Amino acid sequence: MIIYPEGTRTRLGEGKMQKPKSGVGKLHLLTSLPILPVAIKGTFELLPPGKVFPKLKRIIKINVGEPMVFEKEIEKVKNLNCQSPEFKEISQKIANEVMEKIKELYENL
Repeated sequence: MIIYPEGTRTRLGEGKMQKPKSGVGKLHLLTSLPILPVAIKGTFELLPPGKVFPKLKRIIKINVGEPMVFEKEIEKVKNLNCQSPEFKEISQKIANEVMEKIKELYENL
């Protein structure tokens, strides 16, 4: 499954990332599956927002990070309702950390 932490594609331009949504953190907490951070560069030029057909002969670069697992956070939320403020806060914290890793991977492309 692929999840884009921002929840949408950016309209700000290549390399300009938006604040992540908490969904990636929530899914991780509910499934305990590792998160594989991936940075992709060049998609903005390949298919700009609002365009239907991609531009030809564009280069896409991909940088894949190490799997991320938040074991302490998974333990913390075991007895929490996923609608509770604490669960939502932990989900957002995970999403923020994943996004920071993606930014780091992007900078190394």
